Order: sequence, then C-alpha cells, then structure tokens
Amino acid sequence: MLLRWLIIALVHGVWANLEDGRCVTAVYTAYKYISFAGVPTKGKDIWVSQCRNPLKVASIYAASEIYCNERERATGLTQLADQCQEFGNLDLLSREAVAENITEDAIRNMKKVDYQELSRGEPVDAPILLSASYFDLMFNTIVRLFVPSWDMIGLKLIDVLGILGIRNLVTSCI
Repeated sequence: MLLRWLIIALVHGVWANLEDGRCVTAVYTAYKYISFAGVPTKGKDIWVSQCRNPLKVASIYAASEIYCNERERATGLTQLADQCQEFGNLDLLSREAVAENITEDAIRNMKKVDYQELSRGEPVDAPILLSASYFDLMFNTIVRLFVPSWDMIGLKLIDVLGILGIRNLVTSCI
C-alpha cells in the first residue's frame, strides 16, 4: 500500500510540474515562428536566439506575464533556463537584463501579432506580444500533443518497473 502511494505521489508531482510548465512552453514555442533581429535562428545559433537574444527573451517574459499565472511562470521559465543550459550551454537572459522592455507601460505598447502575420524572412527589431488567439493556438496544440492520459502513464510506469524487475511487486500492491 505504501508503494502505491509513493508511485501516485511521484506521478502526481511530475504531472503537476508538466502542467505548470505548459503555459510558458506555449509562449516560447510561438516565438520560434518569429525571427528577431540580431542572432540567426537556425543551426547552432537557435539556442543563442532562444536564450540570449534580448528582443526574443523580452517578448517571452512579456507574453508570460500576460498569459501565465505566477506559478506557471516560475515553473516554465525555470524549465526554459534549464533547457538553455542543457542544450545550449547558455544562461537565459535575466528579467533584469531586459527590464526596460518588460515594464507595464512597455508591454501595453508592444505590437500584438497573430500566427503567421509576420514573415520569418523579415526579422522584427523590437519585442512583440502574442495575440490571445495566437497564444491559445499554441497552448491548445501543446495540450493535445503532450498530455497523456492517466491510464497511459500508469501503463508506462508498469512497463518501466517490469524492465527493472519489480513489476509483479508493484502490481500486487495496486
């Protein structure tokens, strides 16, 4: 019985973290479709663009401020910073580094863009904000693609435990 509760607690903790990260993931995924002046967005430089381009990072912070709650921002921005480190060996620009572009007044005056409104061949030269419809499109796409059912999680967990040789122990406790 204790093992069952430990497994449920582990899965719930992982699941909650994934749910909290979805909002910021939707934001920075949307900005992958927009070119910003400064750093190329292809090849090796994709992580430089994602993590160090002040225009793009300010846009990510601004949209996260508008569309995500505090817990979602904390989780999602931490996940993005971890990805910058893991895949690009880079630090995500801090809020302080782009502070002048993410004040309430600056965000209120940012140009709002819809999906495919901007050509990727023409980089933008200022931070921009996602429209509500563009954010919703990205968020709903991520939810549909990456949210497995509890049944699927349970079956995968049992498969993993089977590989580890403790499948029978776990299934007998459940």
